[in-house]
Amino acid sequence: MRGTMIFERLSEQMGLHLMNPVPVGVHAVRSIKEQGEDTVIVLQGMINFSAAESILHEICARDFSASRLVIDVTRVVRVDRTGRRLLAASLLRMRRAGYEIALRDPERRLRDLVLSDGTRAPRVEG
Repeated sequence: MRGTMIFERLSEQMGLHLMNPVPVGVHAVRSIKEQGEDTVIVLQGMINFSAAESILHEICARDFSASRLVIDVTRVVRVDRTGRRLLAASLLRMRRAGYEIALRDPERRLRDLVLSDGTRAPRVEG
């Protein structure tokens, strides 16, 4: 009984319900490109648990030459609670790996994003 309750709670908190009508078919990472001294990682669509996991996988699989990584969420339509937490953890992981990090968020979808160390990622325009 306790095991069932634990899994029900995890499913609810992470948006993993079988009948959850989450849009699929769009890769969360639209592109990764060098722009001057920055590497810009353009995200798109809905950022939930599975999208955030694929973002983290894509980031960890690469070796970036730029000193600053810019996460561009201009094309993101929605970020759920779990996606927000995992995205914050990814940003902190990049910072701890020695990269300067920044967010391009003109729609302010992540306006209250606080990393687990209590800091915020700087914002860039454009």
